[in-house]
Amino acid sequence: MIFQFNINPSIFAFPVNLLVGFIIVYIAFRDYQRGKKRGKAGKLSSIKYSIIASILVIIVTLVYGTGILPTSLDFTSSWIFVGVIIWFLIILSAVLIRRIATTKSFNIHNITFLLSHFGLWLAVMAGLFGSADQQDMRMIINKSGFINTCYSEKKEAITLPFSVILNKFEVEYYDTGDPSKYCASITINEDNSLIKDKIEINHPIHYGKYDIYLQNYDSSKGNETSYCLLQIVKQPWKWLIFSGIIFMILGAILSFIKLGKWKFSGWIIFFFILGLLIYAIFILMSMHLHSKPLIPALQSNWFIPHITMYMFSYAFLGCAFVITIIGLIKKDYNPLSTLDSLIIIGISFFTIGMLLGALWAKEAWGNYWTWDPKETWSAVTWLGFLTYLHLRRGIKIRKKTLYLVVILSFLALQMCWYGINYLPSAKESVHTYSRE
Repeated sequence: MIFQFNINPSIFAFPVNLLVGFIIVYIAFRDYQRGKKRGKAGKLSSIKYSIIASILVIIVTLVYGTGILPTSLDFTSSWIFVGVIIWFLIILSAVLIRRIATTKSFNIHNITFLLSHFGLWLAVMAGLFGSADQQDMRMIINKSGFINTCYSEKKEAITLPFSVILNKFEVEYYDTGDPSKYCASITINEDNSLIKDKIEINHPIHYGKYDIYLQNYDSSKGNETSYCLLQIVKQPWKWLIFSGIIFMILGAILSFIKLGKWKFSGWIIFFFILGLLIYAIFILMSMHLHSKPLIPALQSNWFIPHITMYMFSYAFLGCAFVITIIGLIKKDYNPLSTLDSLIIIGISFFTIGMLLGALWAKEAWGNYWTWDPKETWSAVTWLGFLTYLHLRRGIKIRKKTLYLVVILSFLALQMCWYGINYLPSAKESVHTYSRE
């Protein structure tokens, strides 16, 4: 099967990944130069190619990453997936080069554009090609002695330049008997230099080039457990990914300033408030109906801002969906300018919420993005609404086509919110907490 033609990740290990990045930028730059000689813009930087690139990413994400195919297929290593992402990066590079070359003044509009697009380029580039240099390992430590051997995902033994021993394990419990907090006191030994520290969920230890996470323990013994499982991650490109995420968040924040003069009718404000109340009620109901207290994985400073940003985005995008339906019913009603504002605001909130989730994921699970079903549908939703915004830029297209894009994107949003619970892959999702 073509889906099984996977790439060996080591192909893109340093310095090949830097060379590929250079080639991507060079192709985009040459396209701009050819266009400039003809007195035109480069072909690759056109809105048409941006839309095509976004649609291709949506398609491969839907096919490979939403639980439709067996989880045994590593879709992120597929030649098809990697090829589409490289094409996406080439188009993004061309768009950036064109904007930088033609910008005469760095006003709020241009700064927002550059931060958002460059941040996306940097995060995707470092995430895709930096993964070849990443090591994600597991180590079981105990109280009997120092251990310096851990194992890769392929069960390959790896010797670390330091060793670890478990000194003490502590568990705190709710009245229900469920764990409210657990942490491990460990000692790290490198060249007879001993460092003592504590590690718990959402609070990893950063030691040299390594990030050390507490992953599991013998829950049947609690405080008497004699061992625990550590996740040890070496991610040389993590700061590039982090920088890209911060740039995108800044770009999303500036989008609010750029659209500071919003003019919405009373009906739109009503639909927005109604949508916000509906989502708030559902979230509160789910909290009260849940039989267990807040698990350790959710006890993070990222929790409230992450959920809050998503609530606001769902309300704005839900309002856009209602306006779209009204536009379909009332033929003489043209809501496109209103939809533009609603979707820009909604997708800005969505971007911040999604990226705060990525920062939280790095702190809790060791990676910014793992193609978990929840993350995958978030990406599909995000790209769907961005496709609408790109279709509105200088392209003559029927209103019904635009309405269809909004409706499909909103349906993807429902999958992102609760629909993933009905997918076969939901049981393996790190966003499913009922297993704790």
